[in-house]
Amino acid sequence: MGVRKPQMAAWGTMVAAAAALLLLLLPHDASAAAASSVPVSAASTQLSPSVMLIGKFDWQIDPASPQEAPWTRCLDMVWRAAAAGSDRLNFVPTHHWLSVGDIGSNRISGFCYMQHTSDGSPNRCSPWTDDVISEFKHAMTLCFTEALRQGLTLYVRPHLDDGTANGAWRNGLLLRPQEKHSGYSYYDIMLAPLADAVRDALAAAAEEGKLRTLPGHQRPVVYFATQVGHCSQPCVYMSCSSMCKPVHNALLSYQRTWRC
Repeated sequence: MGVRKPQMAAWGTMVAAAAALLLLLLPHDASAAAASSVPVSAASTQLSPSVMLIGKFDWQIDPASPQEAPWTRCLDMVWRAAAAGSDRLNFVPTHHWLSVGDIGSNRISGFCYMQHTSDGSPNRCSPWTDDVISEFKHAMTLCFTEALRQGLTLYVRPHLDDGTANGAWRNGLLLRPQEKHSGYSYYDIMLAPLADAVRDALAAAAEEGKLRTLPGHQRPVVYFATQVGHCSQPCVYMSCSSMCKPVHNALLSYQRTWRC
């Protein structure tokens, strides 16, 4: 028990700090909460909802939904976020890698996506194909477009997790985005389809007259993080690290379809 006491104390401190933060964020009394929302100033930080997309089951279109009114978990989460009153939404599409060699290896043998099994066994990580990449891009275009229709600013934060369930740490991964493993690169399965989806969603929302801007910005803004670098995309302008260049190149083609 003596070994655990420092850990318990540390957790107690963390919980107390979290509770203090929540108290600062909440109104002073119940009547204030009912009457109005907490005032937001330029120095405030919004706690925005996130759309977690762990596998194909989160972004694929439900085959039972009508063609003119498709349904996905992603779309459902967008509608819930909009109903909650947020004006910003984090999208966290998550794909997986398979490692080379022993447990904990930081080298990649291939990429895969999680999907449900028909027999009720645990999810399996399936290898990518051109058709599934196209399906992912189409589904994310629908979801991004709907978010823009709802007046939400997009924050796209792709993740890469261990597909073997061995608990390998992504920050130790030797990742070269354009290096192919078993036929596909991280750029092929994640960055390119997402960039294309953002581009097509911006064009669709613009055609419908649904693009909106954040306070202080003259043009629509999309934030695109690549895990090891952060790309802010005010329409078609980007200034960030070389890690973002593949995404930048894909988004630049948006300028040729609709000018900001």
